[in-house]
Amino acid sequence: MFVASFGQKLLAPTSNKSDLMMKFPFISLLLYLINLSCFADSLCDDGYFNAELGICQSGGGANYYPGQDTLKQHQPRDYYGAIAADLLNGNGGGHSDNYQTLQNAEAGALESCNRSGCKIIISYKNTCGATSVPLYKPGRPELVYGAIGATPDAANRNAIAACQTENPEVQCVIWSKGKCSYRE
Repeated sequence: MFVASFGQKLLAPTSNKSDLMMKFPFISLLLYLINLSCFADSLCDDGYFNAELGICQSGGGANYYPGQDTLKQHQPRDYYGAIAADLLNGNGGGHSDNYQTLQNAEAGALESCNRSGCKIIISYKNTCGATSVPLYKPGRPELVYGAIGATPDAANRNAIAACQTENPEVQCVIWSKGKCSYRE
């Protein structure tokens, strides 16, 4: 017998539980969904279960499936980038972005440059990089300046400023536009 806290009888005992489910299908479904949601929340460690998406969401914005090991999910990764230029002949350059190690980013930039005179101008981590050159200094391909910034435009501005500081008498231009490698 189900009894309320005031001692009132809520439901008469029934001999068959399925009879009760048939009389109150909506309540049964609601109780089932609440139970399921509570169970899913218990699998979401430090987050909550989003029933609409069918995933767990943490306060930090990470999404993961219920029961999934979240320690690896919450460890942001660093990403590296690099820009290389042909300092021997001034005939080109290369860049690489979103590598998991600095060495791989630099190797990727040199491979992308693909010339014997290529050298790394700038390497960066979780930010943007750009290079610039003085416009009117022919025969001086070694004058390539690199800089970083929070956005591609900021990296471009910083690269121009670095070049202008060393070459105030000439105009500087972007050699390699800002490229970015961002942390997850």
